[in-house]
Amino acid sequence: GQLYASVAWAAEQRAGEFSARELAYMAWAFAPASHIHVQLYTSFAKAAKQRVIEFKAQELASIAWGFAAAGHVIMKSFFF
Repeated sequence: GQLYASVAWAAEQRAGEFSARELAYMAWAFAPASHIHVQLYTSFAKAAKQRVIEFKAQELASIAWGFAAAGHVIMKSFFF
């Protein structure tokens, strides 16, 4: 609903400020939502790519699962 859309918009706008852990948690948390915002996951991917060396193994697993569960394929560019 409206609350989800507002939180997603705010997260999208501030994705560049999130730590690697926060990006992983956010991608993981938004994945089960019934409506996936493509722009939100695109902003997560761009921010994650800037922090790739900061990710720990568990955080990589969480962000990868979040993108896969959301059906967002841009995650591929995160690794290449």
